[in-house]
Amino acid sequence: LGLYFESPRFHDGALWVADALTSKILRATLNKTSELVCKINGVPSGLGFLPDGDLVIVSMFRQKLYRCRDGEVSAYVDLVQVANGTLDDMVVDPAGRAYVGDLGFDLLQPGAAANAHELGRLLLVTPNGEARVVAEGLDFPNGIAISGDGKRLIVAESRADRLAEFSVAKDGSLTFVRRFGKVAEPDGICLDREGAVWVSSFKEDAFLRIARD
Repeated sequence: LGLYFESPRFHDGALWVADALTSKILRATLNKTSELVCKINGVPSGLGFLPDGDLVIVSMFRQKLYRCRDGEVSAYVDLVQVANGTLDDMVVDPAGRAYVGDLGFDLLQPGAAANAHELGRLLLVTPNGEARVVAEGLDFPNGIAISGDGKRLIVAESRADRLAEFSVAKDGSLTFVRRFGKVAEPDGICLDREGAVWVSSFKEDAFLRIARD
């Protein structure tokens, strides 16, 4: 059991979640059992899996990524020099590249969010640990999803009540395509086989499916 779940990921026959209030990563199987995977230093948010199966974890306010293997946690990439604000969700593509949401402001700073519209960014972290900005002008980037062919990336802009779509280049760079949808504070998202986006609407207590058209 946990207190405040973030970034659910179904992987290797189980559901993995970050419990933000206890700094724990939990794993639940289909037979209703759960176990502690690891605990990090900081508040965990986005989760992703590298090609070798290792778990990568976002530490929101420390602006770092941690790596977990067999329950042991180690430093993966430090994003302090690249990030402008609190880190949020993350997705890892089949090549092992991590796309990390950067809110562009400090979520713990009172009043900081009021004047921080469209300061959000997406950071790309390559398997060799290099990090760079690949998208800007986002309004509270939250859930991130990549299509099965790796050519399309969608990010939820929670404060703008919309989704943003990008095309993905071979080197992981992003090109803006469009904004679409009207969802009351979209949070976690994923894509289905038809390319439609499943969105969790925080303010509506609902899951919505938005087709490509």
